[in-house]
Amino acid sequence: MAAERKGTALSEVSVNKCPAFAKGCPFAGSEGAGQSAVSADVLATKCPAFAEGCPFKHAKTAVELESALSRVPVSHAVEGSEAQSALAALLASTHVKSAAAKESVGKSCPVFAAECPFKRVETLRKAAEWRGWWTLETEEEEDEPEEMVGLAAALKEGTEAAHAEAENVQFVRALLERRAPLAAYCALVASLGRIYGALERASSSVDSSDPVVARICGEFGPKLRRVEAVAEDLEFYRRLDPRAERAARAFADASPAVEAYVRRLDRLDPTLLVAHLYTRYLGDLSGGQILKRAVKRGFLGNDDSRGGTRFYDFPLIGGPVQLRKFKDRYRRALDALALDDPAPVVREAVAAFRLNTALLTELDALLAPPAL
Repeated sequence: MAAERKGTALSEVSVNKCPAFAKGCPFAGSEGAGQSAVSADVLATKCPAFAEGCPFKHAKTAVELESALSRVPVSHAVEGSEAQSALAALLASTHVKSAAAKESVGKSCPVFAAECPFKRVETLRKAAEWRGWWTLETEEEEDEPEEMVGLAAALKEGTEAAHAEAENVQFVRALLERRAPLAAYCALVASLGRIYGALERASSSVDSSDPVVARICGEFGPKLRRVEAVAEDLEFYRRLDPRAERAARAFADASPAVEAYVRRLDRLDPTLLVAHLYTRYLGDLSGGQILKRAVKRGFLGNDDSRGGTRFYDFPLIGGPVQLRKFKDRYRRALDALALDDPAPVVREAVAAFRLNTALLTELDALLAPPAL
């Protein structure tokens, strides 16, 4: 497919010319179109639009797909409703499948090169999970400059493939589709406690010998620190399920992936530390907000007022608008590093993604119930 616009006309080029569709619709089947999260039987019986199969199967161009999506009722975006939850699960699973198709084809879809062509669809804009997925995929906001330059842009471009790998780990899909057991999620939280402990020790030790990095750590660090939030969440889960919390701490202490991550952070040059600050904290401020909703609905009955999701909260920054502005300032601070050669930092950021993927892959083993 190809795009003929940036914010105006959508392409009329048929999907038949897209290599991702060479063997049929990549979203069909048990893993496609969200059917691992919303079964075909449920869709057919509860949603009239699916009574005769996928309502999008006749859409052959981006224009036709936008038209079909525009007919999704506004009621499907009502926060907390069954329809909104099903729509969010459907779109989240579709996003995962799309990222996998992009990886197999080896290039990005030109339709999305400028921006998400469907973000103007009112119902989808109002569905918080969908807007979150769009943000996670592009890391761009509507009020950002059209082109980013400098280290932040180099990091975004240079880590794209590693980012896609991390998103496609089975554990991530299970967590987003609310199929992951609580014990597996607790193990992730406990592991992040060790990782952020090392990261924040390292950032606190940066001194005036590297003034630009020290300024980034000093200006942004206090509002981003996660160690106390992780401890609060683990304490919450200890009260909720003591056995799962104990097993989680044991997992984190024994994990080879966590140990490798911590060792790398403990020995890192201050300039390369920037790569880990970028991958971890910008991820928490963007995709982390989608994970929060999955955790809230998957483990907390859609009520996190008593705790369990403090890791994803940034009270010293504020709500979504403040988070967006904070991310913009953070990127500008990265650009201010004015490195002669950003390549070493980009390589370190890729390594950070790989370390995170190794941890997520270890967590795959906790998805299956233990043998009796």
